[in-house]
Amino acid sequence: MTGILNVFLGAFGSAPTTTTVEYLVIAGGGGGGGADSGIGAAGGGGGAGGYRTNYTSSAPVSTPKISGGPSGGSPIEAAFTATFGTAYTVTVGAGGIAGTGSPETRGGDGNASAFATITTVGGGGGGTSPSNSAGKTGGSGGGGYGGSGPGTTNEGSAGGTGTFSGQYGNAGGGGASAVGVNGTASVGGNGGAGQFSDITGSAVQRGGGGGGGTFASGTVGSGGAGGGGAAGTSGGGDGNNGTNLRGGGGGGASTPTQRNGGSGGSGVVILRVPNTAAAVFSGGVATRSYAVAGYNTYEVQSTSTTNETVTFYGNSFDAEYLVVAGGGGGGGFGGGGGGGYQASADAVAIAVVTGQAYPVIVGGGGSGGAGNAKGSAGGDSQFASIVSTGGGGGGAFSTANAPGNNGGSGGGGGTDSGGTFIGRPGGNGNTPFRSPSQGNNGGNGVTGGTAGGGGGGSGGVGSNATANTGGNGGAGTSNSITGASPVPLYAGGGGGGGLATGGTGGSGGGGKGRRNSPLDPAVAGTVNTGGGGGGGYATDGAAGGSGVVIIKIPDTKTATFTGGVTYGNNAPDYNNSTPITSVSGFKIYVVSATSNTSQTVTFS
Repeated sequence: MTGILNVFLGAFGSAPTTTTVEYLVIAGGGGGGGADSGIGAAGGGGGAGGYRTNYTSSAPVSTPKISGGPSGGSPIEAAFTATFGTAYTVTVGAGGIAGTGSPETRGGDGNASAFATITTVGGGGGGTSPSNSAGKTGGSGGGGYGGSGPGTTNEGSAGGTGTFSGQYGNAGGGGASAVGVNGTASVGGNGGAGQFSDITGSAVQRGGGGGGGTFASGTVGSGGAGGGGAAGTSGGGDGNNGTNLRGGGGGGASTPTQRNGGSGGSGVVILRVPNTAAAVFSGGVATRSYAVAGYNTYEVQSTSTTNETVTFYGNSFDAEYLVVAGGGGGGGFGGGGGGGYQASADAVAIAVVTGQAYPVIVGGGGSGGAGNAKGSAGGDSQFASIVSTGGGGGGAFSTANAPGNNGGSGGGGGTDSGGTFIGRPGGNGNTPFRSPSQGNNGGNGVTGGTAGGGGGGSGGVGSNATANTGGNGGAGTSNSITGASPVPLYAGGGGGGGLATGGTGGSGGGGKGRRNSPLDPAVAGTVNTGGGGGGGYATDGAAGGSGVVIIKIPDTKTATFTGGVTYGNNAPDYNNSTPITSVSGFKIYVVSATSNTSQTVTFS
């Protein structure tokens, strides 16, 4: 009602000073319990992160939370009114760490999430054998033999209780809408179910508890619907991780072999305001937006500190974007991963306001691994609260440095230089987690040969190396934001190096890997594409390509940059301080470089 009144008054010349804010705040889920190899050891499921909202979903999910206390969620909370120009705290809690099998430990508690004065409690960690038996208290509680972990009143549910006999089924962690299921002598308990909300425009279930593990041949517990991780495989398996951005609890370990639990999933903060207002976040916040008619809807996916903020202002307009991080450098064998890729074409445009300074950063390409070292990570790129992570460096021909590094896309794996020449894995892409995904995994090095895996690209995984042939870099992604023809591609992975054949670079600026015989050197990633650098052959890898930030706004608006920003319309240099105006109705700013991480853009 307040938002409607503000719009009405604004029509008669009285500028609104407040806006209503609908929120969903979920904490990080608890980790699943680990277990050693002794008889009677299995891990309990982690509890879901605490869940609070003041938003009422449309049918058929009309009640995103049910009334109750520690065994059944919480009621819809009161309306929240934000004052324009006032900074409010925003924090996304990480998931709890997995419990370990050696030493045997319970799962770690999830971390709290917050918006303004609304704080949710992290999910409780899952228990394990009698020495660390009970599930922990949390937003929703962890499951355990020695008793269930209580949930927090008005945030979640209790975990279940395990049975210390037979196949020693441990219990599931509590969920946002249901308690964790008790374990029996033959079955691990399922995690409690989460709750639906359509605050982002479609119904999504969040806040599921982790499943409880078993000993030997027992049936393991499944994760609660809404992101809970399943318990480890019957007969001995690590618990599965809870789902990120849903606050899911991690699954418990299953024995008789020594096993770890699963990590809890990260929490999330979702904020929805009328489209007459927009949110401006501090520099350590990463978000995406959703298309909901009449609203600006923000999903806060991570915060770098607990001191991050959000401030609301009126008179918003939309800015389309492409944010590509720097590509990773090629290593002694593995190709560099493509830089993280995020685009409004895959989500929606971000709402911005005039007169406020937004961060703008272009990440540099990572350096190639010198003298058979790992490649370096590319630099992160950022526009406003859209943050893309640099590509991971490629692995080397080395015992200690053979695996590829994680990043926006992962670097390709190298080969262990010991006598057996064991191929090592490529790095994980989409690290840290973003939705939509910002990249893909790197390929693996080869066992018994001498070649590295290709770096992952924004559009595909890096290929594994084969025999003495380096893996190809993963494909990049096309984007038409500038109106250029042909449509450019971005964030391809670098090819792995090989004795007989170097891998090809991924489309979108990835550099090819080195061929050793006859010699054909590794190639750097292409500037302003975020392409990964090519891998070497137990020699120097090539550098990754720098990233790019492209901002597209209505031609009635103007962007003004601080002095350390280089931009232009003169491909391929983009340095003449002039926007592209050839796309009717828009000004398009291609930012090719920033001198440091303190540069900004302001709209008028």
